Amino acid sequence: MSDNGTPNVQSLIAAVAARHGFLLKPSDAAFALVTINEIVLAHSGNQFADKIDARLNGFESSLERVQMRAGKMLAQEVKEASTAIRTEIQRDIDEASLNAAKLLRRLEAAHVRSTAIPWAAVGLIVGAALFALGFWFGTHWTF
Repeated sequence: MSDNGTPNVQSLIAAVAARHGFLLKPSDAAFALVTINEIVLAHSGNQFADKIDARLNGFESSLERVQMRAGKMLAQEVKEASTAIRTEIQRDIDEASLNAAKLLRRLEAAHVRSTAIPWAAVGLIVGAALFALGFWFGTHWTF
């Protein structure tokens, strides 16, 4: 093989002689046809590669546009989801605050009742003691 990847003339002559049994010379017209085929094939390959490159570039730009659209759609969905989550959390906070306020009022009412009964009892006992003391002073002391 030569340096550019094509077989050299001597190896082609040997292959034709081995397979078909006749000897070619380097000046035969068959080598001119091989050279023409090689040039046409290289040109066609280059055109094909250029077309593939153009299609790949078009595909890459289409892919970038799709990514941009998908990114925008994802950002919108994330924004909507975060808004919904924020609304739900605020609703939960408001409900918890309302429940806490109700519980606090009930606790304060229970505390007032629990302290009012002993003070009322103390007041009744002190009142009865003052009445008894006044009655006793009234019967034992004269002014």
